[in-house]
Amino acid sequence: LKDKRFTAFEKQAHDFGFWINFDAVMNSYGARNLSSYAGMGLSVSNSMWRNSAFSAATNFLKGRVATDITFYSSDAFKEINLENQPTNVDDDLVQRVPNKHLDFIAAYKMSPMATQKTIEKLGMLGLANNFLKEADLSIEEILSAFTGNMLFAVNNFNQTKEILYFDSTDKSSAFANYKTDLDLMFAIQLNNTQAFQKIINLGVEANMLEHSSENTYQLKSNTSSKDSSIIMIKDKIAVFANKTSLAQAYLEGKNTAQTPLIIKENIMKHPMGIYFDFQNWAQRNKDAFVVNKADSITLYASLNTFKDFTFNGGTLKDNAYHYKLNINFMNDKESSLISLIEYSKLLQEAQSIRALEDQEFEAMMQQNTDSLEYGY
Repeated sequence: LKDKRFTAFEKQAHDFGFWINFDAVMNSYGARNLSSYAGMGLSVSNSMWRNSAFSAATNFLKGRVATDITFYSSDAFKEINLENQPTNVDDDLVQRVPNKHLDFIAAYKMSPMATQKTIEKLGMLGLANNFLKEADLSIEEILSAFTGNMLFAVNNFNQTKEILYFDSTDKSSAFANYKTDLDLMFAIQLNNTQAFQKIINLGVEANMLEHSSENTYQLKSNTSSKDSSIIMIKDKIAVFANKTSLAQAYLEGKNTAQTPLIIKENIMKHPMGIYFDFQNWAQRNKDAFVVNKADSITLYASLNTFKDFTFNGGTLKDNAYHYKLNINFMNDKESSLISLIEYSKLLQEAQSIRALEDQEFEAMMQQNTDSLEYGY
């Protein structure tokens, strides 16, 4: 109650508020759980979490649920934070991602130096370097390999349903089987290519990767596949993809389409950003989601309620990191709280139908068991 930050947070106009004082939590019982690590060199001093806290302020607005999230960093890391101010993710890394059927994208600009300083502050740098010594590596060298820019994306997620039979002669033995196909990739921007090559060589020596061609490595378990998971390196960008053609297209910059505005605003203008296009993903896979009436109601309710989800931020102000989470709704004229109430009603209806269907199924199975037992 003496924390001025909490007092200010409490006075803010929001519909729902959530506050955690890590200082109080850790001083109460957290430090006892960490004390066993002190012998390993990990710093368990209460200065590590002094004045650290977390807050989330949620408002139910027209067409969206908006949450402002703040992480108040510990005083112990204030100097590190100030020396390593967050910067936005690299535009080029994002613009290379194909726009067609982009279901999910997450990008982050990590500070390698801040990460190293944090590990050192926690007293773990020496321990980590001793562990890496056998591999002729160090934390400093590993982190020097990267600029900190990284990206993860999923396109073309498709789930198709097919009907199979336990007994091909018995139609009642039918069951649904689902096949999933997607384009998945993880890209990182390189700083020191020689350091990164040492990391890759460790994977080759450990028999996890196979050097298939220049700057190209395949996962060892997938080398027999024509289109397998692969790591490719070009122009200080390394990309891991589940399809060779996807990695090649990304590195060659074949995506020439204009980056959607929602990606520019929610990913490219922030130190970190996440976007999930619920409508794109659900509409394309809705046939695979529906098995019974309850599923149909749930899908209908979800498609008519949710549009997409965004989470971004990472800016530093007053030793606190600030983020925004938005759940965007299809109906942008109505209060999101009303939309959620209507959505919950439909889910309750679906749950009631599902419970009734389960009872009918159990009764049928019991009848079949009784028939077998008494030879009917």
